[in-house]
Amino acid sequence: MSDTCPTGPYQLPDPPTAAISRVAYAPTSSPDLLVASWDGHVRRYDTATNTLAATIRVGDTAPPVTNACWSPVHPTTTSYTVSLDRAVRSIDWPTQTCTVLGEHDAGLRALAATADSLVYTGGWDAQVRVWDARAANAMVSAHAQVGRVMDLDVTPAHASAQPLLVVTTHDRGVAVFDRRQMTQPMQERVSPLKFPTRTVKCLPSGDGFVLASTEGRVAVEYFDADPAAQARRFAFKCHRQMVDGIEYIYPVNAVAFHPKYPMTFATGGADGVVSYWDGMHKKRIKALPRQPTSIASLDFTSDGNAIALAVSYTYEEGNKDHPPDALVIHSVRDADVRPRGATVRKAPDS
Repeated sequence: MSDTCPTGPYQLPDPPTAAISRVAYAPTSSPDLLVASWDGHVRRYDTATNTLAATIRVGDTAPPVTNACWSPVHPTTTSYTVSLDRAVRSIDWPTQTCTVLGEHDAGLRALAATADSLVYTGGWDAQVRVWDARAANAMVSAHAQVGRVMDLDVTPAHASAQPLLVVTTHDRGVAVFDRRQMTQPMQERVSPLKFPTRTVKCLPSGDGFVLASTEGRVAVEYFDADPAAQARRFAFKCHRQMVDGIEYIYPVNAVAFHPKYPMTFATGGADGVVSYWDGMHKKRIKALPRQPTSIASLDFTSDGNAIALAVSYTYEEGNKDHPPDALVIHSVRDADVRPRGATVRKAPDS
C-alpha cells in the first residue's frame, strides 16, 4: 500500500479529547498514523481513507500517554508507549491488547525502539532503562543520568552508522552512549543552546543529531570530535514573531527529517508554524500556514509525500482557553523540501 493521502491540508476525524503528545507514521509504505494523547488513549488512523481505524485505552486508569512509537521489527502491528503512571507498554494492534513491559520510578516522556527489539525509555527519575520486548522479564538494564531525562533518540539502523543513543536532560546535559556498551557515556556535553532541550533527533546519516530548545533555537551537532567535523556545527534562531516591535520567542516542540533528503528537516513550534529547513545550506526552504495553536508533534510519511501535524496547545503560556486539538495532514511537494542542488537519498546499506 502506498503511503499517499488525499490532497491536503485536511483534518482527521475524531481527534483526541486532550493534549496530543505524539504523532508517528508507520516506518513502512503505509498510511497508518499513530497518535498518543493525554486522554489516556493511543489511536491509529488510516490517513489514506481519512478514518480512525482503532483506539486503545492504556491501563485501567487511562494515564496521560506522553510518547508512542512503532516497532521497527513489527511495523504496523506493534507499538510502544510511555506514560505519566511510570509504565512502559507494548501494544499489539491485531489483538487490541496492551502489555506492561515494566516501570520507572517516576513519570516518563522519552522513548525509542530499535530493529533489534530493544526499547529505550527515560523519565523524571533521571534514569534510562533498556527493555527487550521479546523477554518475559523485559528490563535489560538501568542507567542513572545527571538529571531528568527530557528526550532520547537512536542512530538509524544502517551499516555506516554506529549504534548510538543520545540522551538529553533538563539541565542542558547531552550524553552519547554506544548501545553495545551502556556502562558509561562515550561522550558528555552541554547543549550549545542556552535553555532546556525540548527534543533531540539523530541525523539520518548517523553522524550527528539535532537539538531543539524552549528558546526558539535549533542546533546541529556532530559526534566526531575531530576539529573538521566540529567546524560543521551550527545553530540558528526560529519560531519567533515580531509584534509591535516586540519579539516573541516560542519553544521548538518537534523535529522530523524528510526521508528523501538527508539534511532537510521540519520543525514545529509553539507559534503554530511548521518550517522546512535546508540543513546543508543553513536556510529555510518553506513555512506552512500558521495553525491556530502550538505544533506539539509532527512526522513525515515514509515516502515523504505528506506530513502529519499535532495541532495541540503545549501550555507554554500557562493554563488558558485555547483552540481544540486537531490532527492536520499536509501534502508535501518535492520543491518544498528539496535543498539547492540536492539528489535523492540512496537506500542505506543493510
